[in-house]
Amino acid sequence: MYKSPIILTELDTMNSMVEKAMKDVQNQREEHIVQVIKSYSVNVDKDELIKALQYDRKQYQQGFEYGFEKASEILAEVLGVPCNYTDEWLPYACDFGNTCDCKHKECWKQFFKHYEKREMVGEE
Repeated sequence: MYKSPIILTELDTMNSMVEKAMKDVQNQREEHIVQVIKSYSVNVDKDELIKALQYDRKQYQQGFEYGFEKASEILAEVLGVPCNYTDEWLPYACDFGNTCDCKHKECWKQFFKHYEKREMVGEE
């Protein structure tokens, strides 16, 4: 009978070691951020700074998503389906497959999502 070379307790130990290492890296990163801010003679509380930066990142992400949504709506309204403008690479990359049954706004979202990969798609 086959016996795995990795015992579950060893795997649990490895996972906890990885988690600890990731927490250490995060703490070092936070400390570095605080030190950089303090180097500009700005006195900050570390916990408040990290909380503010996390909030700022969340706001940035929400703004990006809103802009992405609006751009998709406007392009769908003005230009229609992006599949007509992409040299036929989009249906190969699209998460909806080659059907293009999605709404125009969703097609533009797929266009933006896969645009960087357009050279690699369909060359097989």
